[in-house]
Amino acid sequence: MNSTRFSRARLLLRLMSASCVLLIGAQKAAGEQRVGSLPESGSNHPAYPLVIRIDHTALATLDASSVDDRRGVDRVVLGTHVVGESRTTGAVTSRMVPNSNAASFDLSFRGRMLVSTVGTNGPALIYSHSDTDFLYTRQISFDPRQGFVSGARTFDADTRLVYDGFDSSRGQLGRRLIIRIAARRACASREEARQIADRDAGHDLRQAFDERLDAQLAKMNKTANVVGLVKRLMTGGSSMQLSARSTEDCVYVGLGSEGGSAKLTATPPRCPTATPIEIGIFSALLNGQLAKLQSVSKNNLLSQPSRREILRALLIPEEEAVGITDIGVQEGWLVLGLQSPVPTSSLVRRWTDVSGRYHVEAAFVELSGDSVRLKQADGRRMYIGLAQLSAKDQQFVRLMQAKTSDTAALPNISGGK
Repeated sequence: MNSTRFSRARLLLRLMSASCVLLIGAQKAAGEQRVGSLPESGSNHPAYPLVIRIDHTALATLDASSVDDRRGVDRVVLGTHVVGESRTTGAVTSRMVPNSNAASFDLSFRGRMLVSTVGTNGPALIYSHSDTDFLYTRQISFDPRQGFVSGARTFDADTRLVYDGFDSSRGQLGRRLIIRIAARRACASREEARQIADRDAGHDLRQAFDERLDAQLAKMNKTANVVGLVKRLMTGGSSMQLSARSTEDCVYVGLGSEGGSAKLTATPPRCPTATPIEIGIFSALLNGQLAKLQSVSKNNLLSQPSRREILRALLIPEEEAVGITDIGVQEGWLVLGLQSPVPTSSLVRRWTDVSGRYHVEAAFVELSGDSVRLKQADGRRMYIGLAQLSAKDQQFVRLMQAKTSDTAALPNISGGK
């Protein structure tokens, strides 16, 4: 079906657009607010009546990013022309960072860089390799003026330098003397050379990772830029403000009237079936839909026509509704749950056991009972108990299982707690 080709970002953008348009239309119909403005917060309205919740599992595609990069080396170190090859291996992982005033998470790149080189200094040839273990972390936060931006960084590395041997480019002529002098000078400057190798490795790693990260953030902000979206939707000179906060499990981004509460405190309840991305719209702003939605939430039943009516009200055509896996009406909120953004089962990712000490690179195949079946890059199959995996991996498995078993053309819509 062609609808399956729509990306999560496009669906999220459409939902946000539809939600804002719906809110504005309701306000205009009620005659209480000028077009393009939200009602003031009060007893009947939260300060931020549109809230996006992004669960840590929505970052699974970043967690699955493994690196195996080879590059040429050509530089001058302490007067010696060095050429060779570097190989960097590792993995990128994300971690939510609790913050009461911002939506932020850490993106960490942990791995190893091995550099093998041949240095030339006059007739002397110096064979060496360096081995660097590193951890590079960037903080990603949500700035209402710019979208997702990279911020503070930390870099820790430990480099070991080993001289593998010495030789002469002059053959046997003075070879022993040249080798002896080269070895003596190399040993005398070993620590300085190691520090330079550590510095160069850090520079190359940070530059490559920052370029990759900046490109990813630019793409995210282009396809789902909340600030730009609101500016395009709002008319009549009214203004909105954004607020965000984060916990260990998720980030919240709220949309409300300018001059309202600075902090996002009231958040929607979860969908009946928790999903990685949820959009909550305070139902009091849905005008004529309110009575019906509240009635639906009481008897926990929705007819097929009611489903279609809700989707039409949100401007979501049926062919794109497959991206919405759940709709809930609870505690005055209409909550939309988006499908799992986890990668397909063919993508190799890093799995961690419950102790955090053991890892394996493999692709998810299936969950059979309490056993997870994985496929390694070399084709070998392995089984591991679901309870033996980390909490994040267990949730990943459940999301993948739910994704593969979800065949409904329309979302599951339920109400109540």
